[in-house]
Amino acid sequence: MSNSLKKITSEYFEDILVRLAHHSAGIEGNTISLPATVSIIVNGTLPTSLGATVREFYEIENHKQAFERMPSHLINEDPLSVTIIKEIHADLTDRLQYDKGQFKKNENMILGAEFQTDSPTETPMLVSQLIDNLQY
Repeated sequence: MSNSLKKITSEYFEDILVRLAHHSAGIEGNTISLPATVSIIVNGTLPTSLGATVREFYEIENHKQAFERMPSHLINEDPLSVTIIKEIHADLTDRLQYDKGQFKKNENMILGAEFQTDSPTETPMLVSQLIDNLQY
């Protein structure tokens, strides 16, 4: 795994990051365009004419923070763990949530979904179960 990872260019990683940040944030309702996402990820700046909020900027910028850790986990062949998942969550929600890197404490829902999300009490056990299943 690590040999093939080392062959991937930084431009390719940057492209993956830009698309991941743009689409992931878009699912959450972020209105920042793909070209503006490139500007945030590559240059660390947001074109002022867009009227985007500071929150939207951080939703994109935080993906860069989270993504920068991934290659070292992959190169080290670190197994997926609750700690790594919480680390990624903390990076993604930095400057946005007071409880970054923690399991949810409140019920949530997905608008338009035909199913219910898991309860806060179920979440830690289900995440551990997911990790166990993936490792199996």
